[in-house]
Parts: sequence; structure tokens; C-alpha cells
Amino acid sequence: MIDRSGGFVGPAPDDGAIDGGDPAAGARPAGAGWPLAPNQVGVHLADALAERPGLHTVVAAYRLTGTFDGELLAERFRALVRRHPALSSRLVDDGPALGMARSDTAPEWRDEILPPSAADDDGAARRLAECLRPIDTRNGPLMRGALLRRQDGSADLVLTASHLVVDDQAMETAVTEVLTGDTTRPPGDYPGWATAAAGAARRGAGRAAARRAELSALPLGSAAGWGCGDGDAADADGGQLPFTVPEDVWRELAGTARGLGISRYSALTAAAGLVLARNGGTDASLVGSFVTRRPAAQRHTIGYFSNTVPVPVRLAEDGTVAGYLRTCHRQCLPPTGTRTCRSSTCCPPATPRAPVH
Repeated sequence: MIDRSGGFVGPAPDDGAIDGGDPAAGARPAGAGWPLAPNQVGVHLADALAERPGLHTVVAAYRLTGTFDGELLAERFRALVRRHPALSSRLVDDGPALGMARSDTAPEWRDEILPPSAADDDGAARRLAECLRPIDTRNGPLMRGALLRRQDGSADLVLTASHLVVDDQAMETAVTEVLTGDTTRPPGDYPGWATAAAGAARRGAGRAAARRAELSALPLGSAAGWGCGDGDAADADGGQLPFTVPEDVWRELAGTARGLGISRYSALTAAAGLVLARNGGTDASLVGSFVTRRPAAQRHTIGYFSNTVPVPVRLAEDGTVAGYLRTCHRQCLPPTGTRTCRSSTCCPPATPRAPVH
């Protein structure tokens, strides 16, 4: 779940611990301009351990019709990368220390005219190939662009960035600057934010250890009968299970949430935790909730501000629905912000997790 309502968003790095990460992770390696923020460390580890590293990317593809200037788009793209340090950077990996430094490599921009054969699939095959090309994070820069032109004069603009430095709002900013040329909005200071976040993680290392102990004590083992008795059921593939909340239910939930003093996202987390626990035959579940920690001052900053927060959900046979919802909300947003450590830091290696996206 992505929450931009403020329901889960905790304090800024200089207000409290953004993460309870490993203290070593906040050290800046030699040659780096700034350390990785703790939420970036999780993205880096997921990408590094993947079968094909470099594919943790965010892609925006737009169909351009009518009159457009390819040279102007290329100029705007290069200016975008120069303007935002996160995009013009490269990863510095020095053992336990991770950081970012400015890349000496020019940003990649391709301007291609698709062959007539591409008309058969509307250029989809070439567009997909462009989307699936990995990004070399150790050389950078961490964004590339491509203009794939068709014989009829239209084109696809494809912008690809490493997820290490881009979330959805950052990608919107990048697309706006390339398509409109609007650079009047302040670019913010992502290196400063990441540095403050890394420092907060070092200061909060003790709280993270306490959090790991708390999560380790959760009875998360599933009952043998899980799967509703279907002996032929396939093993879980660890993928995503999307669900849609009808608009009328979402509106009604707003009133209930206000009355209980919780957010609607807390209520959805509680519902997901209830289903997971009941289906798993246990009285607890752990829901990974995808949240944003982007401060208002960094509204137009290109960088990665998102995080996955582990939210333990405990069931009580003698509790009330209102009490259950309020308890889940407190787990999502405690006053101290100590619940905001990323799941890769707080969860023990053997702990099963059930992300909800």
C-alpha cells in the first residue's frame, strides 16, 4: 500500500530516527559525496541479489504525436540529469559502506527511427527491450532516455531510472522537466537528506535492535492446514496480490477512520493482517506497508524517499473491532517514529513476511 495521506509518514531525519539501520551502513565510503540513506540500502541489496542486477528501475513511457523537437527533448534530458545530483550519480560500494558520487559518464540518450517492421506491433517489442535494459549503478548516471520514432511521425519517449534514486513522485518531476522544460521549481537537496537519514540511523541502532527482538517474538508460523485443505495447491510464488477498494467503501471508511482517530491506510493494514493471520492459522501476521517519507521541503526533489515499514498485527479473541483498529494504527504510527525501520533491517532473516502492495 502506498500512503500519501500522512497516516504513516513519520518525522524527518533531523526530527528522529528515519530508520534503525546498521550503523556501518551510514558511513560514507572513500570517494563518495554522500552515504546511501537507509531506505536506499534495502533497494541496493534487493538489486544486487537479483538474478540480473540493475533491473530495479522505474520507467515512464509516453507516446508523442503531432509536432515535437527531438533535439530540444535531448537537451532538456541532459539538463535534467545535470540539475539533479541523484540522477547524475553512481554507486560507491566499499565493503560495508555504501555511498554515491558524481558520475563522469555522459547520460545515455538514444534517438532511433524504428524500422517499418515495427509497425506490426506498434514498436512494442523495441519499447519493451528498452524498458528491460539494466542500469549500471556503479558507473552511472542513474537515468537514461530514448526517443523511438515511428514512420508516421509519432514517437515513444522512454525514461528509465534506477529505483535507487527515484520514486514515483520523483519520476513525475523528471517527466515534467523533459516534456515542458519547467525548471522553476527548486530541486531540493537529496544528498543532504540522505546524509541526515544515515546519521539518524546510526543514532537509532539501539532501537532497531529492540525492534528486531520484538518482531522475532511474533508467532508467525503457519498451521499445517493452510490452503483450505487443498493438497494440490501450488506453493506461493511470493508475488503481489492486487486488490481494489470500491470508491463508496473508501468514502465510508473515511468517516469510520475519523471517528476512531486512525487513518484509512491503517484500517486497510488491519484488514490485510487479519486475513493473513486467519488464513495462516496464527494469531499474528507481519504486513509490509510501502510508505513515503518525503518531507514537504523536498516536494520536487528527485530522489528515493520511500520505505517498507513492517507492521505487526496481533489478533485478540476478546477484543473489539475498534480496539483492534486503534492498536494497528498505533503500530503504524507511534509518536517516537521507531516503527519506521525498513523491513530488511528489522526483520530477522528467517522471519516470513507478507508484503501488501
